[in-house]
Amino acid sequence: MFKLLRFYSVASFFAVLATALLIATFYRQVAIQGVMQMAERSNLALARTTLNSVRPALIDYLDAVAKPGLVRISHHSPPPELAEAIRSLMRDNSVVRIKIYTKDGVVAFSTKTAQIGIDQSKNAGFISAINGRVADALVYRDTFNSFDETTEE
Repeated sequence: MFKLLRFYSVASFFAVLATALLIATFYRQVAIQGVMQMAERSNLALARTTLNSVRPALIDYLDAVAKPGLVRISHHSPPPELAEAIRSLMRDNSVVRIKIYTKDGVVAFSTKTAQIGIDQSKNAGFISAINGRVADALVYRDTFNSFDETTEE
């Protein structure tokens, strides 16, 4: 009888432990997804607010750099009010990188200046945006960025 009691006690302990681990793992995933969704919604609201404040300057800049026959977009600098709005956005918030595309998928502005002028018309984020859908993703440092297909530093 005593062996049976010990067996059930040990088996119950491991069953409770396994259940607790499964619940903790599930809760961790739910919490991480909730935080990521909140951050992505916040980034989207921030992008829309910033876009509304600089829309005329941005449209003029994109019209200027998207002219046919333009050899290098990187030789054009954004208007001062647009550049100041971008600097202000990055200074006051946790935004690390901003990238602006022409309607053809060429990077017209990026805070990573080496990317300016690169054709990214096959970029998943650009394709989603040009079709009117929101595409955002949080990219952790030293991980693969699925939009840019590079590892982020």
